[in-house]
Amino acid sequence: MQIALIQLPSKEDVELLMALVHKMGGTGRNLTEDEFEDAALGVLMQQQRTGDNVSREEVMAKLRRA
Repeated sequence: MQIALIQLPSKEDVELLMALVHKMGGTGRNLTEDEFEDAALGVLMQQQRTGDNVSREEVMAKLRRA
């Protein structure tokens, strides 16, 4: 399975592309801006995952410095 994330300038373009995707036997759905941001954040979190646990105090100290 391959996944493509595509941003288009108009709703009409999205509808045309979705029709093509369905005709080719694929599936797709429109994402809201919030859903897109959540997905992007999830990908970044997975890429940065170390497996180490961090205390609340360490997190709060980093946030205070930012």
